[in-house]
Formats: sequence, C-alpha cells, structure tokens
Amino acid sequence: MSRAARPLNMAAVSAADEAMYAKYENEPRPNALYSADGTRKKLSGTDPKQEDLRREWLALYAANGGKLEGPTPPPKPCDDPNQPCPITKTVTARIVSLTFRSDHLDSTGGKLLRPSAGDFKDATGRFLKPEWDEKRGGSADSHPISHTKARQVTVDVDVEFTVTPEGQSASFTEIKGVGSGDHANFTQSLGKTVRTERITIPGLVSKGPLPNFVTVLDESITWSVVADGKELPIGTTGSHAIYVTFDTPHGKMGSPRNNMFEEIGPDQDVTEERLEYSVTAAKETGVADEKECVDAIFLHMKYLGVNYYLGRSWLNGAANDTGIDPKPTLHHYLWRCNANTAKGECHNIAAAFVLACRIIGVKGPFEVGYMFPWPSRKDEHPAYPKRGDSVLGRYGVQYKRSHVGESHGQETIMFLDGGSQVNNFEGVARYRNALYAIGDARFDLFGSSDENSASYFASRDWDDKGGVKNVDLKKGAFQLVFLGESGGCVKPYPWMTSVQTFIQAPGTPHEWPLTAVPFHWED
Repeated sequence: MSRAARPLNMAAVSAADEAMYAKYENEPRPNALYSADGTRKKLSGTDPKQEDLRREWLALYAANGGKLEGPTPPPKPCDDPNQPCPITKTVTARIVSLTFRSDHLDSTGGKLLRPSAGDFKDATGRFLKPEWDEKRGGSADSHPISHTKARQVTVDVDVEFTVTPEGQSASFTEIKGVGSGDHANFTQSLGKTVRTERITIPGLVSKGPLPNFVTVLDESITWSVVADGKELPIGTTGSHAIYVTFDTPHGKMGSPRNNMFEEIGPDQDVTEERLEYSVTAAKETGVADEKECVDAIFLHMKYLGVNYYLGRSWLNGAANDTGIDPKPTLHHYLWRCNANTAKGECHNIAAAFVLACRIIGVKGPFEVGYMFPWPSRKDEHPAYPKRGDSVLGRYGVQYKRSHVGESHGQETIMFLDGGSQVNNFEGVARYRNALYAIGDARFDLFGSSDENSASYFASRDWDDKGGVKNVDLKKGAFQLVFLGESGGCVKPYPWMTSVQTFIQAPGTPHEWPLTAVPFHWED
C-alpha cells in the first residue's frame, strides 16, 4: 500500500479527515469512525483491521493535494546472505462441537427434552450433549433444545486450530457467531495463544434474549474467529430447533381411583412430539401471563375436535376402557386424547389438557374437577318453593335430596347433554377460578368457580375465543332429571309427570335405558 510522502501536507490531512468523518457521520452507530454516543474514533496507521479505511483516506489525501510514495520495499531474497529466510505461517480453524448450557435439564443433569417414540408414546431414548457434534455427523444429527422464553442463550464452543509449520503459534483474539437475531448472535474477545490443538470456549452468552413468548425457532449459526489479526470462517452449526417455553416443562397425572385424576405420580416424559404439540398450540402467547398459553391450548384442542365420549376412560389395573389395544400407559392415553386419536370422557380429557399446559411450563394452580347441576327449588314437600337465587350449578358440590315426599329415597340431580345423554357432571380443568370444559367452552366471566360453574348450566352464547358471553343466570341451558336408587324419578315435583325414556351410551357395552321426567331449571 502507498503512504503519504513526508513531510505531510497538513491542509490535505485536514481535508481528508473531515471528508472521512463526514462520510460515516450518518451511518448507523457504532461504526468504523464513530462510537455509539457520537464520539469520533481515531484512524489508526497500523491496525490491520483498518487497512481499507487507510486506502480510502489516502485517496482523499491525494485528491486534496497531498503527495504519495510507493510501499516499503519487499525483504531481500532468501539467497541474500545478509537476510534470514522468512517463515510462511498458515493458520486454519474449524468448529467441532457446540453445547447449549442454558436449556432445560432433568434431575440427573441430562437433557429434559427427549426423542419421540411416535404416537405420543412415553420416551425410550435420549437426546445428547453436545447438541451439535462433528463426530456425530454435525448438521446431519443436530439435537433440539427446550429453553425458557425471554432469557439469553449460553453455549460452549469447541474449535480445532491448525498452525503450520509445526511449533508455530497464533494469537486468538475473538470468536463470533451470527444467527437470525440477537438471541443467536455471540461475540467474545479473548487473549489466547494457540497452536495445533482443540480448545473449548465456554460460556458464550447471546447478545440478546429469546422472544418473550412461546414459539419454536429453527436456527443456524455461522462462526468465525480472529487469529493473528485476520478473521477466519470456521463453519456453521445447526439447524438448531429451539422450543421456547413459558417456563421449565413439567407435569404429572395419576388416577388414585377410577374416575378421579390428581397431579401425582411420576413426571411425564417431555418428548419432542408432545412439546411441539403444546408449543404450536400456544405459539406467540405468554407475553403478559401464562393464562394466555392455557387459553390458547384449550382453543387448539377445540379446533382439533377433542370432545367427551361416553364409555371411553382410564381404569386402573387390567381393565381397559381406552379403546386402545394393548392398553397404553396413562400418560400415553391422555396425550392421544389431546391429539384426538383417542377418546375419553370429560374428566379424562380435562386431565389430558393439564398435561399439555404443564409441558410448556405453566405453573399456576390446576385441578381436574367437576361442575354439578343444581335445581332451583327447595326440598320442601309438597310446595317445593323457589330458592330465589341464580345457583344453576356448583363446582365440586353434588346436589342430592332425600325425596321423602314421594318415598323415592336418595336422589341425585343430573342433566341431559346435547345428545340427550344423562350426565352426572361435566368434568373440567380448573385453572385459578376459570373452568375449561374441553370441546365446549371456557367459563371465566366470574370471580368464583361456583359462579363459573353456574354459567355452564345457564343459557349463554359462545365468543370466537373459546369463551362464553350473554350468560343468562335466570334461564337453564339443559333439561334436568333426578336419578334415585331405583332409577329415574318419574315425579320430581308433584305437578311434573311427563315421563320419557332415554338410552344411555347407545351402541356401547355401557348402554342402558333411563325412564324419568325431565324439567328445566326455571320450571
């Protein structure tokens, strides 16, 4: 490269300086000549990184009357007895592994996310660390991660250097990775001397955090190092599947007795198939509150057509009412209910819904519970006067009466669903005080579970987000019947005698007839 002839033409120097700074003044900062706060940077006469800037400055210097002179003469040839032969050094490098350090781990320190066995089955294998490993085929076998939202990503990188001739070394001053955004951009300055060797650069932290919502990312990261002042490309890792969750995946579900579900027992396996289901369902939710995720998964299941199916349920022991042969594990069955490839009664699919929410890190209070219908009249024979309230139903409290006026004994009130099937209850998932009747609607207009339960049994409309609106707590949505020890009540109140016969669970081994007198809450 030419240089400015001495003595310098100071007028040309000043003109070249001002032209250079003017050119970069409006470029995004920081840049080559301005720091982030607008302070001018000095142009170095020796920094190899500024070689192009020096060429540009020299051209401006000459254009403003400055004189240039040729480059420094090359060294004397090797056969000159007065000069030793120069050593031609070569530095190359390549990335050989990448390990994520901020993803979710299990209690043993292994990856929480596990491979799918297909059909939403429990896991049998494991994903490995490093997630990207040249020995394992690199990008041909890149293992996915799960990671909590709105957090920076931490990785370890292994780089193999080759410095020739043997015995030579190089100054390793920087490593950089460039992905699709700040959550996948990494830069770290170093001060290492390297030879032909493999070294680990631990704890690289991304420039920015992951998105502040649930999503799945597909990232490739292009890596480079600076050795002896020169930037060297060292390869690309990926693609890296990053399942961004609300929090650490978890969840369990057990059945202490038939028709009852509690969050007990072993943790569910966090397989990629299961996690992908819930991350896809809750995509771009969870910015302000985890309930956004819960609502989105509920709506996704509704769109899939998941709904209750009488006669299909989980039973303990060898009994099998799942409709799947051979009988699956409980978690496998519930996940198939989520995917609508298996059927279940309302409380079964409510339990399945809880697992789908927990797997993306929802931590709020969940419960598989029951909404029970209530009549509008007091049990005072023979008048049975109205109570005068709007209690169409209660959460977790079943209505029973001793029908002494007609000598019917103990009776329980039930309701006829849309298929004229007599239901004892509507099984729901309760999150906080919101009630999720899977396949039907979300009931969360009121501040208590009892009021939300009453709104299920009331006349109402559906909104376009899975909830309800226009709830009329003075008008029932279902016909009601009393069922006693000897069958349906044929005279629930003295003035009601219009007997009907209903067929329960038609076409299944659970089919049975019920004769009773139906009535409405407001009757």
